[in-house]
Amino acid sequence: MERKEKATQVQNYKATQRETKSKLKDVTQEEDGEMAVRKEQHSRDQKWKETGRNQIKKNTNFDMARSLFGGGGGAAAPSRAQDDEEYEEEEVVEEIVDQVQNLDVHDDEEYYEEEVVEDDDDDEKD
Repeated sequence: MERKEKATQVQNYKATQRETKSKLKDVTQEEDGEMAVRKEQHSRDQKWKETGRNQIKKNTNFDMARSLFGGGGGAAAPSRAQDDEEYEEEEVVEEIVDQVQNLDVHDDEEYYEEEVVEDDDDDEKD
């Protein structure tokens, strides 16, 4: 009888298992706090891996000699706006230098008058 009981238990267990599976097929899992955190971490890790793969591709196009000794070597060329800005700055600097050179400045001592004031009041206080 023991064998028959064991077989019945197994059948009941399997029936319960089938019934539970059939009931839970329609259950959907909603996103809770923990799942949201995991999803965010997963997307961050995937983005990090993609950035690493892209960096390797960029590094293969990099030329150290050109970078060190001129010629660009993967560095972006200066934009037209930067060139225009630098040109305007150079013009302003040149104008200022011209204005300073045109100033009438004399370094001779005769143009400077020194006023010598003797202070007798200091002697009286001591």
